[in-house]
Amino acid sequence: MEEEHQDYQMKQSNYSKPEMKDSKTGYEICIQGLSFSAYGPDIRKLFDNCGKIVKLKVPTDNQKKSKGIAFATFEKK
Repeated sequence: MEEEHQDYQMKQSNYSKPEMKDSKTGYEICIQGLSFSAYGPDIRKLFDNCGKIVKLKVPTDNQKKSKGIAFATFEKK
């Protein structure tokens, strides 16, 4: 079975550049404003050019639907 991938576009916003938090495994950022249908493979593909993601958390609601945010830990800054 082939995985379906959707193309997502980054929206310009008034937010400043996300602050990277140094963690034990790399540098963690919070990604906001994602589609509620965006999950791990889609998010990894979207941020692939930013570096290797070693850990990715996508919070979900009680019905296992994405909350539109993710926490990604990159290997390098």
